[in-house]
Amino acid sequence: MTSPVHRHLPLGAVTQFTDAAWVLWPEEKGNSGKTIANKHGFFAAAMAAAARVRPRPLIAYNPCIGTRLPRHDTPEMVFFEPAEYELFLGAMPERWHVQAEFSLASMARPSEIGALTVGDVNRDTGAVRINKAFKYTGTGWRLGPPKTRRGVRTVNVPFETIELLDLDRSYDELLFHTRRGTPIRAAYFYQEAFLPALRELVRVDDEGNVVADRLGGKRPSPYTLRHTGISWRLLGGVPMFVVSRDAGHDSYDTTDKRYGHLDRTASAAAAQVVAAKIPRLNDTPDPAG
Repeated sequence: MTSPVHRHLPLGAVTQFTDAAWVLWPEEKGNSGKTIANKHGFFAAAMAAAARVRPRPLIAYNPCIGTRLPRHDTPEMVFFEPAEYELFLGAMPERWHVQAEFSLASMARPSEIGALTVGDVNRDTGAVRINKAFKYTGTGWRLGPPKTRRGVRTVNVPFETIELLDLDRSYDELLFHTRRGTPIRAAYFYQEAFLPALRELVRVDDEGNVVADRLGGKRPSPYTLRHTGISWRLLGGVPMFVVSRDAGHDSYDTTDKRYGHLDRTASAAAAQVVAAKIPRLNDTPDPAG
């Protein structure tokens, strides 16, 4: 958080005005709104902790409360149309086809997919229990709960997808793993499965310029499979609260905010309500005969 404004200031000298001035500093240096929000969030948390110290707070109040931050918009979601998915799957090494289909069908996050075991899948009902995920702690990977409080969930996956899985193994073995038996991280999945497909479908010249792009500018990642599964459900008319629950979103609002524009069922029905009430001139008798 070092800047010309805050450098060497004691805690008590930081006010709402100095905090607001600091926000302008990285913005002028070209930092994105998201980067500024992340840095400011860290600083605000530290100031909040200083204000909570007992029995005597280090500062009287948190000066970061209410500071207006630059707007930052979430990039538009990337998801496959059915034909695009078929094209991409065909360009992907066959060894990864089953994991790709399962990722799409389950809508699970890559960190959750890598933590699944054989025992988490019920082949008789198609139910998949998602209750753990791999997380990077800064010093290494550890197994913990999913990303959100609603991340612990049971999702039904099509039987056609379940039949592709190798479930005749010990219940505690990883559902998907490397050839050495280790967990598959998102970065490894991207490198081994997605990059070969991208190289085949997006051609670049020696200078890095795109000369052929069969994906129409889309640059999918392992998360694209999750986004695709969510999107296809909504476009197919599955109620948003069901999709939200099965996707493990922390709240219905998260699903609505990120994917609500795809659920056109209610909006289409509303349009028909209006259409039924608008008088049509060609239905009106002509007084002149």
